[in-house]
Parts: sequence; C-alpha cells; structure tokens
Amino acid sequence: MVFATQSLADIERSSIAPALIESCPTRIFLPNDRALEPQARVVYERFGLNDRQVEILSRATPKRDYYAQTARGNRLFELGLGPVGLAIASASSPEDQRLIDRVAAETEPAGFAPAFLRAKDLAWAAELIDRAVSPTAPSSSPATREQAQPAASRATPLPLPKAPAQRQTNAAAQAPLPGLPGGPPMPERLSPFRVPDTKRKGERR
Repeated sequence: MVFATQSLADIERSSIAPALIESCPTRIFLPNDRALEPQARVVYERFGLNDRQVEILSRATPKRDYYAQTARGNRLFELGLGPVGLAIASASSPEDQRLIDRVAAETEPAGFAPAFLRAKDLAWAAELIDRAVSPTAPSSSPATREQAQPAASRATPLPLPKAPAQRQTNAAAQAPLPGLPGGPPMPERLSPFRVPDTKRKGERR
C-alpha cells in the first residue's frame, strides 16, 4: 500500500497525522528547495528528519534525487533512468501535458506510446515498440533493418581454421607408464605385488 501527497503540510494539518506517520515505515521525500524555511522545517522534523537531512533535501536535484527514510537507515539516491524512462516518468511540465493531450487526440490508444516517444525525439524507442507489437513492421534505421533481416539471407561467416595441435617434444611424456606392458618395471617400493618382508635369523624387520 502506498500513500502519496504533494505537500507534507496536508498530513501535518490532518487530525490523523500521527497514525499516517506511524503507518509509513518507509518514506521517500522529494527534493524541496524551500525545505530550510521555518514552516517547512517544522513539518520535516515531525517526520523525524534532522537539520542535516533537511539540508540534503533542499540541495537535491528535482526529478533526479530522492531521499529514502527506512528502519535500516537513510540515503539519498537517484533512479538512474534512461531517456525513455525520463520521457515517460517525468512528463509533468505544462508543455508535456499539452503534448500528451495532442498526441492522445491524434492517435488511437494502442498507438499512444510510440507516437509520444516520436514526439519526444525518441524514434528508435518507438520502433522497438512497433516491432514488438508487429514483428513485420518496417524499420527506418540501417541497424534495425539488419536485425530484422531473415537469418537465411544473412552471410554465413566462414569457420575459423583450427589451430594445429601442440606437439609433445618430451619423449618421456609418450613413454608407457611404469608397470605397463612395454614400459619399465615398477619399482619394488611402489609395486602392489610387493612381497612382505619375512623374519630372518639374526635380523629384525
């Protein structure tokens, strides 16, 4: 279950604020360049943040940095989104909203994603979606045309010549092992057929 709000002041003024704060063991704060202001600082302190943590929030980069507060510790992190993730997840500006409305009015719901990506100058990502939906869709870039080319029409690479086997220059390595036919006799101390010593007169084993 996720509880989200655009303003922590909405929670702070609520009559159930203690229950909301206690019921959220993991909290993710967004950057706020006004976090150091007295009114905002009081709200963050109620959520358990100290002066250093409030300062980190005030200096963090919007739409890139996030501050996680958990039972295991606190850390400033970034999602590391690529261009496609940023185009979709961070489309919150008024210009993006107008673009979304225009693309939605000009295209069918099923084709909204590739059309929106093309409008954001991400045609290569739109082609990947088109190919996933319709594998026979043509591609405009040489790289994607080569990937979509049937395997039978591609040039088959010639096999690399095998490296010659390494010759053994040590003649002893080719000789039979001791004890095998054609090889030297096995030393008596290593032979499995060694006859145990017998007691002799005047001699000890």
